[in-house]
Amino acid sequence: MGFISLLRTCILLFVLSLKGITLQVKGGANPQLTRTLQHYDNQVFIYDNVFSRQGLSIMSSLVSRYAPFDFIYPEKLEGLESNENGNLYWIANFSPADFAKSKIWKTLVKRLSGVFKERDFLPYEAQSVLINRGDFPSVQKAKRDGDLLLRIFLTQGQKKNDYSELVFFDENEEIFGSVFPKFGRTVVWNDTVDFIFKPPSMQKMSGEYSLFIKATLNKTKFEKSVNKFKEQASLREQISKEPFPLSNITDNSVYSINLTNHLVRRFYDSNNRVVAVFDDVVPKEILFALRKYFFQYDSSYVYNVYDPAYSEEHDNVNWVAQVPAELLPKSQVWRYIHHIASYVSNETNWHPYDVSMNIIQHTHHPRIHTDCSTWEHEYTILMYLTPEWKEDMYGETIFFEEVDKHLKKKRNFKAGNEKYETLGAVIPKFGRIVIFRNVVEHSGRPPSPDFLAARYTFPVKIGRSPEIAIAKKLRELLSDFVEEGKEGYKLMNDLEAGKYDTSGDAGNEEFLNKKYLHFKKTKEKLDYSNRKRLYNMLSMSPIK
Repeated sequence: MGFISLLRTCILLFVLSLKGITLQVKGGANPQLTRTLQHYDNQVFIYDNVFSRQGLSIMSSLVSRYAPFDFIYPEKLEGLESNENGNLYWIANFSPADFAKSKIWKTLVKRLSGVFKERDFLPYEAQSVLINRGDFPSVQKAKRDGDLLLRIFLTQGQKKNDYSELVFFDENEEIFGSVFPKFGRTVVWNDTVDFIFKPPSMQKMSGEYSLFIKATLNKTKFEKSVNKFKEQASLREQISKEPFPLSNITDNSVYSINLTNHLVRRFYDSNNRVVAVFDDVVPKEILFALRKYFFQYDSSYVYNVYDPAYSEEHDNVNWVAQVPAELLPKSQVWRYIHHIASYVSNETNWHPYDVSMNIIQHTHHPRIHTDCSTWEHEYTILMYLTPEWKEDMYGETIFFEEVDKHLKKKRNFKAGNEKYETLGAVIPKFGRIVIFRNVVEHSGRPPSPDFLAARYTFPVKIGRSPEIAIAKKLRELLSDFVEEGKEGYKLMNDLEAGKYDTSGDAGNEEFLNKKYLHFKKTKEKLDYSNRKRLYNMLSMSPIK
C-alpha cells in the first residue's frame, strides 16, 4: 500500500474510531427489497440499504486491503478443469467462528429478519472474492442442503457497462434472473439454484470485490468448517516459518559451472548495458522447490491495482509475493544468482535488496519500466518458473530503448508519449535466467489468451555491495512510510544523497541493518494496528 493510500486509511480509521461504527442505516430506515426473482420454489431476494455508507466503506476496506488472498489457480486449473469454488481464483477466507460474531453477520440477521425468519443460520463460509476481467468463473451447481447463500457487492464506482452481474439459472440451464452489481447491494438465495459470478468487462481494468457467505442450519456442518479453518490457519502458520528453499546449504561447486556453455544470447543497448540469457544453469529440483515454496506462500500476494496515470510509469504488475531479501543469501539459490552476476559484471560484491515472485495472467497489462534510477549501477535477475513454456504461449520479456529524446524538450510534451525501439525479447522458458542492467527499460508480456494459467517469474534485484543493497531497501521502505520526527526525514535525505553507498564498510552495513529493522518493525506495527482497528470495528479478529 502506498503512503497516500496508507495515510487515507489511517485518517478513515481514526475518524471512525472516534465516532464509533454502525453498520445499519441511520434513522432506522428499513432495508429496501428492490426485487424478487422467482422460479417455482426458488427465490432470490435483492436488497439495498442493508448497511450504512460508513459500514460499507469499512467492509470495502476489509475485502480489498486487509483480506489474506490465496491464489487457488496454479496447479489445479492448468488443465482448465472447473474447481469446487466455481473457478474463483482469488479468495480470502475469514474465520467462520469469528464471522458469526461479527457486526456484518449480526446486521444481516437483524436487518433481513424476513429471510432468516428467526432460524439460527450459521455462516460456515465467509470469503472475500476478487474477480478480474478475463477470468472465467463457472456455474456453481445447486447443492440442495438447505443452505442460504449471500453476496454483498463491495466495488465502488461501478459503471453501467462494467458487467459483473450475478446470474441465476433454471433446471433447463436457462437464465431466469440476473442482478446488477450495485455497491452495497445484498443478494440472498437458497442453495437450490444454479448461479454464476460474471467477470468484469474487458474495459474495466480493476477487479470486482464482493463478500460471499454460505450459511447453514446444521451446527455439525458449521463446527466442521470452524475446525477446518483452524487446521488451515495452523498449517499456514507452520508454512510461514519454513526457511527459504535450500537454506543453510553451502555447496560452492556452483562456482565451478562454466557459464559460457550456458550462455544462450547476449545483447546491449546503445550505452553498452548488457542483457544476457542463460539456460539449464539451475537444476530442475531447485526450480520446483522454488515453485512449491511460493505456491505454499499463500496470502502473501499483494494486489497492486491498475495505475490509470497517463504517464504509464508504473510497471503495472498486479500480483507480487514479496520475500525478505535477507533470506536469499542463506540459500543455495543465491550462489547460482551470484555466480551469474559475477560472470556478467566481473564484480563479486553483489547483494540482493528485492526478492519476490510475480504472477502475470493473460488479461494483465504490464508496462515498460526501469528498476532503478539512471545514476544507480544495479542488475535484475529473472528466473522463469512455469514449466513447458512454448513460443506460442507469448509471455516474453521485451527490452526497449527510448528514441527521439529531443521531443521531450518541447513545451507541449506530455509524459507517456515517449518513443521506443525494441532491443530484444526473451521467451520465459522454464529455468531460464535473464540478467540485465536494470536501468534498461523492459516489460513482461502477458501469456496468450488461450493460456489461462499464469506466468511465474522469480525476480531478484541486486546492489553493488551489502551497504548499497540495504540502503536501497531502506530508501524504498521510507518512500512508503516516513516516521514522524526528524530521524526518518534526515535518514531519507542522507540515503538519497548516497551517504551510505559504500563497499566494505562494516560500520555502515551494521548501521543500515539496524535502521532497516527499526523502520520495518515500526511500519509492520502501524499496518497491523490499522488492520486490528478495522477488524475490531467489525467485532472480528485480525488475521496475521
